[in-house]
Amino acid sequence: MKKIGALISTIFAFILVLFFCANPTKADVDYNISNLKITAQVNTDGSLTMKRQVSYDFDSSAHGVYYRQNLAKNQDLVEPSVSIKTNNGPQVKIKQDSGSNNSYQLSHDNNGYRFKVYHKISADDRLIVTLISIELRMQLLIGKIPLN
Repeated sequence: MKKIGALISTIFAFILVLFFCANPTKADVDYNISNLKITAQVNTDGSLTMKRQVSYDFDSSAHGVYYRQNLAKNQDLVEPSVSIKTNNGPQVKIKQDSGSNNSYQLSHDNNGYRFKVYHKISADDRLIVTLISIELRMQLLIGKIPLN
C-alpha cells in the first residue's frame, strides 16, 4: 500500500513540475490574404521585372509578414524595392535593415529569397505589401533567342 501511495505521489509531483515549468505556446497570427496581384514585364536584356502586391487583413496583432520568392538556380534577384501601406494611409517605401519597425530583411538560399517585412500591426489592420524586383538569369542566351 505504501508503494502505491509513493508511486501516485511521484506521478502527481511529476505532473505538477511539467505544468509549472512548461513554456506557454504563443498562438499564430490570425490573418487573411484578401488580394494578390502579380505583374511581370520581360525586359529587352532578358531580365524580368516583377511587381507583387499582397493585401493582408489582420484579426490579431503581429510584428510583420514573410514573403518567399522561389527562383531557379541560375536566377538572381536585383534591386528589390519594398513598400507598405497600412489601412488607408500613404504608401511608404521601406529600407533594408536589421529588423527595426518599417524595414525589411532579405535572405537567400538554394531555392530563392525570403523577405521579412517588419511592421507593427494591430488587430483589424489592413496591410498592403508591394515588392518590386528584377529577376536576372545568370546565363542569358542573348543572340540565340530573339527578345523582340
